[in-house]
Amino acid sequence: MDATLEAVDFEATAKKAEYFPRFFVEGGYNYVENRYALYDGSWAVIGGMSINFLSGGSTKAGLDRIHHQKNKLITERKKLIEDIRFEVERYYLELANAREKVKVTKDATFQAEENLRINNIKYREGEGTATDVIDAITLLTIAETNHHKSRYDLLRAEAGFMHAMGQDLLEVYR
Repeated sequence: MDATLEAVDFEATAKKAEYFPRFFVEGGYNYVENRYALYDGSWAVIGGMSINFLSGGSTKAGLDRIHHQKNKLITERKKLIEDIRFEVERYYLELANAREKVKVTKDATFQAEENLRINNIKYREGEGTATDVIDAITLLTIAETNHHKSRYDLLRAEAGFMHAMGQDLLEVYR
């Protein structure tokens, strides 16, 4: 993007040169074999200057077009920087949220394991039913599934954050 802006600046400088006069020098040698001529060869040097007084406003229009193009590129560059900043911020927040979810689901898994242990003891003592144990197993399975999902979300958020920061994911995960 910066190289394109620099190229537009050079284009504007070249276009401004059309306001200034152009100088030229031309030279040459002409040889003619003629028995009636005093000299067979002749040298010629021509110098001159050209000024374009009335270009119909094409130079100014060209400069205006270049200026508009430069402003458009600057706006696109600002938008690109802002989009990158928002993407980094979004993935950072997703990463923080995913870390918190992992902690919560780990605690929920621990509580579900404890609930299963208590229901097994109650069932062995004759105070609980098999349905209570099956419900506890179901809750533990759900808690473990949620924990694995949260770990996946964490890895995904980390990868998104690293990608948004411009890191090559192939290099990171080797």
